Amino acid sequence: MAQQRNRLAQRLKAVSLRAEQIKDIKAFKAEIAQDMETFRQDFEGRRRLIEMLNVQVTLKIEDEQRIVHVECYLGEKSLSIASIMSGGLV
Repeated sequence: MAQQRNRLAQRLKAVSLRAEQIKDIKAFKAEIAQDMETFRQDFEGRRRLIEMLNVQVTLKIEDEQRIVHVECYLGEKSLSIASIMSGGLV
């Protein structure tokens, strides 16, 4: 947990947002919020959200366990298939 906090703190120090970038982020957030119900109900809507967030998924085998690594504009996370099946991804 401390390593992740330190890594995120370093990333935040390295990022400096211009007013235009902040405006773009707010517009992106508004677009997602507006379409949230569609994302919940419609496969094509979910696909669009995945593309908007630039979701990248990698499946790896580590120590004989299947590990899913997910990255997107919001962050990244790695989980074992067992934790996903038991609700760890939610």
